[in-house]
Formats: sequence, structure tokens, C-alpha cells
Amino acid sequence: RKILATYLKRTPSELEFGYGEAGKPTLKAHLQDSESANLSFNLSHSGQLALLAVTGTGAIGVDVEQIRELPAVDRIVQRYFSTKERKEWLMLDASDRLTEFYRVWTRKEALLKASSRGLSWPLTRVDSLQGVIDQTLFWLKDVALGSNFTGAVACKTTPTEVQFWSF
Repeated sequence: RKILATYLKRTPSELEFGYGEAGKPTLKAHLQDSESANLSFNLSHSGQLALLAVTGTGAIGVDVEQIRELPAVDRIVQRYFSTKERKEWLMLDASDRLTEFYRVWTRKEALLKASSRGLSWPLTRVDSLQGVIDQTLFWLKDVALGSNFTGAVACKTTPTEVQFWSF
């Protein structure tokens, strides 16, 4: 609330949220003036870490995941990764697969959030290696969050400036 309120030049208590069709949080339209009408944000959290992205250039999506053992990782890869992602994943050393799994997963979720489709969209139709959903290209960037976390941010438009802050 504090960060978004700063962008909107309002107090945090004035902010009201709504939700899109896929459950993505949005600001209620009456809160935005002409300067901030294109403000888009997205939030994700995992463990003790949260990732927030804010832009004025169109829809945005983020995801963060704590890297932890996942007993069914092979089944998840087979079911939800695209053919190209599965091939790339299988070529990795076994010791690198878990980290790569979470990197691909956070990219997929960030892309789906930026597209406003949500997780109901078939994950096999999301190419996290190229930043593509059904032939629509997105700007996509991995976010370095330390050795135990991985994250990604995706935008429908290429940002002119990207800044990262840690709190």
C-alpha cells in the first residue's frame, strides 16, 4: 500500500483494490488520475520474501519462489512444461534441475500474470525460454534474489528503465 500510494500521490488508507477475471489484484479505477491511469502492479510472495513490480507502461506480472525440494518435480515438468522446456530440463545435470525447475516456473507464472490469463491457461502453451504465450512476445527478466529464491518479472511492453530495490 505504501509503495503504490507513493506512485499515486495518495495515502495508503485511500487505496481500494479490486480483482480481475483471473483474480489478479487491481486498483479501483476512481483512484487513478490521468497521470497514473496506466499504473499496473503485481505482487508475489514465497517464504519470507515478497516481490512487487510497478509500471506505468502496461500490464505486468511477477512471481517468486523459494527453492525447496519437490518430490513430484519430474511429474510436474512432464505435465506443465512445454516440449522445448522439457528437452532443455532433461539436458541438465541432475544437480541443476531443481533450480532450473523453479526458474522456468516463476517465468511461466510471471508471463501468465502479465497476460491476465492466470493459471487456468494451459502452462504447456507458455514458452518461458522465449517469453511467449500463444505467439505473443513479452519482455521477461529473471530477478536475482539470492541462492534460496528465484523470481521473474514480465511486461507486455519493453520498459525504458528498470530499477530494483531491496527492503
